[in-house]
Amino acid sequence: MDEFSIVRSLALRIGQDIPAKGALALALGEWAGPNLPWLLDETAQEDPAWAEICPKLAASQRQGVPAHVLVLGARLARLLGFSPFDAQLMAVMIAAERLPRFRELVRIAARCGHDLPALLGELAGADSAMAEGAVRQSPVLRLGLIGFELGHQGHLQVDLRWPLERLLNRAPAADGDLLSLLVGARQDGRLTLEDFSHVGDAEMLRRLLAGALTHRAAGINILIHGPPGTGKTEMALALAAAVGAPLHAIGEADDDGDGGPDRARGRRCPWRRHHGADRFRTRGGQRVAGVGAGGAFGRRTGWWCQSGWIAGARTA
Repeated sequence: MDEFSIVRSLALRIGQDIPAKGALALALGEWAGPNLPWLLDETAQEDPAWAEICPKLAASQRQGVPAHVLVLGARLARLLGFSPFDAQLMAVMIAAERLPRFRELVRIAARCGHDLPALLGELAGADSAMAEGAVRQSPVLRLGLIGFELGHQGHLQVDLRWPLERLLNRAPAADGDLLSLLVGARQDGRLTLEDFSHVGDAEMLRRLLAGALTHRAAGINILIHGPPGTGKTEMALALAAAVGAPLHAIGEADDDGDGGPDRARGRRCPWRRHHGADRFRTRGGQRVAGVGAGGAFGRRTGWWCQSGWIAGARTA
């Protein structure tokens, strides 16, 4: 999906068969005037008639070049295993924030009464009757990558959340760096699962994770609990290595609850909120991880690996 095709699709969706002198047609004409060289390879005009521009745009066979931010979004969607709809939705929502022509067109649509979530859902390929619900349930929103907020004029607008914003700004070339920017640095262990043969459930946990990865099962949670220095972190790393899954640390804290940038990432990581790991509670005198629908997050360090969370906790 390239910028021109996105712009063209939205312009035609909201601009066909509308009153020539209505507020929407006038706003579209005002938007199209300075963009005519890019839209139709014509000379820019001041407030042209949208009724004349719309048929020309509909007949256009122009092929655009994908914008770099859309290429990054497509790479991320592939890494996260998004469906075609969710990948398209992320593309149009990134475009609504990062591509000026499309952003202004989206604002015009919202200002003139269009339901923005439903409209973007239709652009991404959802049926009109199901579009808004599909958007609200999409992992693009549920993982906290992108959302909606009210603008200064009281109209809904797209809001890129800070993890995705940072990723688009830094534009890493390698897929591994892209994922690390989003969820935290990849961690590599020094031990193997054989070093934890004294842990009776180690092999069962390995099979559990391996099956979850094979079948792409969500909601697989492991809580590794024990006093400081007993090897919780190394066991998490060994488990991930045993099933061939990269492991990313998303947040750390010391005994006073303080930490550096990694802890800030842990507090605000979209997967942490999505998986119900935004709180800790005392149970039997010990600080343990809050467990939600998709995973758990340790009090001291949380780790994320493809299919779910491995969480470390320790005594308070």
